[in-house]
Order: sequence, then C-alpha cells, then structure tokens
Amino acid sequence: TYSAVNGGDLGYFTVFNMVYPFESAAYNTPQGEISMPVRSPYGYHLVKTVDKRPNRGKVKVAQIFVISDNKTSKEKQAEAERKVQEIYKQLQEGAEFELLCKQYSDDKSTSSIGGVMKPFGINEMLYEFQEASFAIENVGDYTEPFKSERGWHIVKLIEKIPVGSFEESEKSIKKSIKNDARSSKGRNSLIVTLKKEYNFKDYPKRLKDVNRLVDESFLTAKWNGTEAKKLTKTLMEFAGTKYTQGDFAAYLEKNQRPVRKGNEIEKEVYKFYNNWVNSTIIQYEDGQLESKYPEFRLLVNEYRDGILLFDLTQETVWDKASKDTTGLKAFHEAHKSDYMWGKRVNAVVVSCSDKSTATKVMKSLKKNSSLQSILDKYNKDSELTVKLDSNLYSEGQNALIDKVEWVKGASAIVEEDKRAKFVYIYEVLEPMEKELMEARGLIISDYQKELETAWIAELRAKYPVTVNKDLFKKVTSSVD
Repeated sequence: TYSAVNGGDLGYFTVFNMVYPFESAAYNTPQGEISMPVRSPYGYHLVKTVDKRPNRGKVKVAQIFVISDNKTSKEKQAEAERKVQEIYKQLQEGAEFELLCKQYSDDKSTSSIGGVMKPFGINEMLYEFQEASFAIENVGDYTEPFKSERGWHIVKLIEKIPVGSFEESEKSIKKSIKNDARSSKGRNSLIVTLKKEYNFKDYPKRLKDVNRLVDESFLTAKWNGTEAKKLTKTLMEFAGTKYTQGDFAAYLEKNQRPVRKGNEIEKEVYKFYNNWVNSTIIQYEDGQLESKYPEFRLLVNEYRDGILLFDLTQETVWDKASKDTTGLKAFHEAHKSDYMWGKRVNAVVVSCSDKSTATKVMKSLKKNSSLQSILDKYNKDSELTVKLDSNLYSEGQNALIDKVEWVKGASAIVEEDKRAKFVYIYEVLEPMEKELMEARGLIISDYQKELETAWIAELRAKYPVTVNKDLFKKVTSSVD
C-alpha cells in the first residue's frame, strides 16, 4: 500500500479518519504494542500503535501561494522558487504579510483578503501544508517557504481553535456516525427486535446440503446453482412464511462474487447465509411500514406523487430545453437582445515595483512589445519587479480596470499596495449580443421557463381548476 514505503507509518489520525475496525484497533491497542489481526472491508491488518496525543483541534491560517505543479515547465518552476524566496526575504525585512499576499499570491480565492483560509483540522489539507500549519507556535508567526505538490507556500498562523465541547460537536458527531460503519450497530439491533416480533426461527445445520453442492467455481463467481435450487428443506421462517434451501441457493447464485484465493467455501457460504437472513427480514419489514405506520403511508404517497411530477417536468421541460437544439436556437434568435455583453476591454493590468519601471513598461507596451518579452527584460533580477495580467475584462471584474477611463492606450500610473500600477487597453468592445454558446446556461434556463409556462397553460385548459373561495378564506384566516 501507499504506507509501505514509509514502513507502514500512517501518521496521526483522529476519529472518523479511518474505517471503524481499523480505528478501534488503533485506539484500543496500548502504545508500543501490536493488535490482533483486524479485518476491515480492505482486508486484514496488524496495527502497531506508535504514539498517542490529544486532538490538536483546528487552525486558521493565511497563506501566500506561488503555483508550481507537475504541469509547470522547469523554467517556470525555477521562477516560482525564486519568486517565493524573494517574497520571504521581504517578509523578514518587515513587509506586511497581507500586503505581499495581495501583490503576489497566486491563490485568487484568498489573495484579496490577505490569504486567510477557513479553519481546518487534521487530514483535511495536503500533508505538508497541514504539518507546517500546526507546527507554528505563536499567532502572527509564519513559516519559511515550503513546497507541496501544488506549489510553494508561506503560512501565517491566525488562530488556534481547540476541540469543541460535546454540546458544540454533538451534531457533527451524529452525522459522522450515520455515515460510518458504526451505524450498522443500529441495524443489527433492529434485526434482533424484528426477529422477536415475527417469531423468527432458522435451521443453519441444513446448510450442509447446500454446501455439498457448492464447488470451487463459487470462489470465482461462476457457480451454477441449478441443483441446489431444487432443495426443499426449510432454512428459516418468520411471520408465517417459510424460506427453503432452494431460496437461499438462488440468492447465493445471484449474489456470488470473486473472493480471495484460499478462502474456505463453507465459511464464505455462511457469510452469505447471514446476509440473506438479515436482508430478507429487513426487506419484509420495509413492505410492512405503510400498514404499520399510517403517517408513513401518507408520506410515501406524497413522495411518490412528487417523483411522478418530477419525472413529468424533467421529460416535458428540463430535458427538452437542453436536448431540443432546434428549439433552443429558435428561442435564442427570438430573444437575442436579452443576452448582451456589456461594454468590455481587452487590456493588461500592470503592477511594477516602482514608478520608474512602470514608465518603462508603458513605453514597451506602446511599442507593441510582447508581454513575455517585457517579463523577460524586467524580471531578470527579481520575479517581483513586474506582474502582468492580461484578459478580456467586463465591469466589476477588476478594481483598477473599473477606476480608469476606458479608452485605447495607457492609463495614468497610480500607487496602490506599495506598487506602481496602470492599465493598458488594447481595444474597447461595445455592447454586443452573446452567441448561443456564450450564454447557453442562462438561455436554457429561460427556455425552460417558457416551456413550463406553456405546459401549465395546456394543463389548465385540459383540467379546469375550481377553487372554493369561501373555504379558502376560512382556511387562510386561521393561519398566522
């Protein structure tokens, strides 16, 4: 497995991080000792508990991130490393973490807010990021640059959040238990109750007749149960119904699956027998719910009606809107003026270390120099000297773009976040109609509304609705 290269070391984990049998073995085995063999859905485990420590809770951090992953060229990877080291040097010289994050971080989701991230606990982040974050001792301290598979990080500690009280954690614990193997304990308890309620009896010794007819082909899921399905002795009975060896053989044949070589056939058959017993009695109980619980019957009827309405709406409206290409094109043609691009600019946002450099970059842009040639020229000594963001911008996409006048050419140079910035606009695009593919999602949504309106009108014409206004007033008057 992936842990084998580390001598089996899985690092630290807490509840719900591992499958329940493995977790139980780890928690119940004294430190330094090895557990008895433990079986989980993944196989057998021997667990050595190396160390135990209190849950560290969660941390809230901010990060400066410079992308450098396996898709990045070697040249860009080297640039990224130089860039993050320069950022770190500025931090050590007293620069503000939040300001450097806004200037240089490649994490667009957090750079505008100083790199602050949501609190997280163990095993919720990349291992390197998690360990570095939890290792910071004091709020306000930050790490040296470190590398993960995604790029370079500098992490600052904002807050340490201790483990919550039981009252604070109860809801999330219940949710985790519901989605965990622990929930099977509740199912097992229900089965015990149902067996008593329905006077369950079984005769497992009669499995021998089935076992005699199960050969090695069962281990490869190729067993033919024709002969076994002819057996007629009762294996179990409850609620006045008897289930025979043949019934079980049919279940066995239908649900067989390949198992590990060396497994004993008889033991595998017995596992299937237990599953058959439990699933059969649960299935029977499911069929009795509506008669045993009237409120449940009403709920099921309501749910069934809802599904029918959903299926009809999907067929008549939702699927038709997305699959009816001819109708969608016709709808777009008839409503083109409803889907417009606002005024846009094809521009580059320039951020420089000082005004002198910004002036030089502006001259290069006016001479139609390529963006890459500008970066190559001015970032020889530092990756932080010039930053260029080129895009097709609409109003609201970039704060600096919104501030300048939208005319071709360069804007005035402004000082912002201790950087010299300006915008160079290549082209101003006037409002224009969007092509179908440029607004497909919104057009489909509007087409769905039109189809739904037409469908409802058709239904109203076919099935007239009469409202008892007096009764309606009486009911609504009693509602606060």
